[in-house]
Amino acid sequence: MAAIVIPGFEIADLGDEGQRFDDNKRIEGNISEMYEETIAFLNRNMKVKVIISNKTGLRTDITQYPKDALREAIANMIIHRDYSQFKTGAYSIVTVYKDRIEFRNVGNLYGSNTIELLETRKAMEVRNETIVKLLETLGGIIENRHTGIFTMQKKMKEANLPEPIFSNEREDFVVTFYNGEYPELYPKELAQEKTYEKTYEKTYENVEEKILEFCMKAKSAKEIAEFCGYKGIDRFKRNYLKPLLKSGKVIMTIPDKPRSRNQKYIANNNKEE
Repeated sequence: MAAIVIPGFEIADLGDEGQRFDDNKRIEGNISEMYEETIAFLNRNMKVKVIISNKTGLRTDITQYPKDALREAIANMIIHRDYSQFKTGAYSIVTVYKDRIEFRNVGNLYGSNTIELLETRKAMEVRNETIVKLLETLGGIIENRHTGIFTMQKKMKEANLPEPIFSNEREDFVVTFYNGEYPELYPKELAQEKTYEKTYEKTYENVEEKILEFCMKAKSAKEIAEFCGYKGIDRFKRNYLKPLLKSGKVIMTIPDKPRSRNQKYIANNNKEE
């Protein structure tokens, strides 16, 4: 198995210093060792928000991706990969991008299994039955068969993130988690998710229309965010105002000083004299 961190959004993106990877590790050993090393790799390459309660003073750490979902994705990779002689030299790869983590496993869905069956409780064919039975007996990595998909979906939803995308490709099976920081880059599949804010595309169009209507007169970023029901102004500006500014649909009232505390935004072609 291999794990890499890309300093951008695509595999060929380079970092500020021309680096191809921000982190890169080959992960080998027995199943338990690969499992633990992969988790450790993701833990050190994940953002963590630290929240201190005003009432109790207690600290809460919120990871960029829910850890239980990551554990299930890693366990599924190790358990269900194709270990046949034809795939001996192939690596399963965990790739961390700025907006997502991609778990690309060697070997697509086994036998008669389909993407549709992943959404059901129906028992599925198992490629490595001996490994599954062993790990069920030992516990730790897996305890209950056929709950991994549901755990991934549930934990991502609880974290207010899009549910995982499952892709059955010619040679590989791919699971993708998005971290919610760049919703404007989400693929079309997420627009079909009934569980993610009534689908991303519809939500985004509603917010855009709401901004343009509200900004018939100049408004501050705080006013716009509050009107649209968002508390995080920085994320709101990044996800909504910046794309509108870039497209020219919204303009700044003080364009020469974009960081001015008096900065306001107004829908283009409606600027007051």
